Amino acid sequence: MASEASGSGKERRRHRRHAMLAVATLNYDNRLIPCIVTNFSRGGARVQVLEEQALPRGDIVLEATRLGLFSARVVWQRGIFAGLKFAMEIAADSSAPNPHAEPAGAAAPARAVTGEALHP
Repeated sequence: MASEASGSGKERRRHRRHAMLAVATLNYDNRLIPCIVTNFSRGGARVQVLEEQALPRGDIVLEATRLGLFSARVVWQRGIFAGLKFAMEIAADSSAPNPHAEPAGAAAPARAVTGEALHP
């Protein structure tokens, strides 16, 4: 992910970012590192790990609740924050991730059952 702005103040990123907080895991070399996705775009994501540690510069998998699985590479790291670039961009015609959506497989909200529903 490029820096936020060039010297002229113009945004250098290719894709619009979506701020969010999503529980996730970074998977590599049989290791699972819990993290939080703090922003997400068609080309990558910014994550926050729970404790400072060096992340690999090689291939990694981001598994994020409500978002899915993404092959990526760590392109920068500053302390507990890291920028990921996805191996494949998310298609422009797909909808942007909804940080408020229910996770896949989540139960539908419970509905009150009335006597009328039991006896039509």
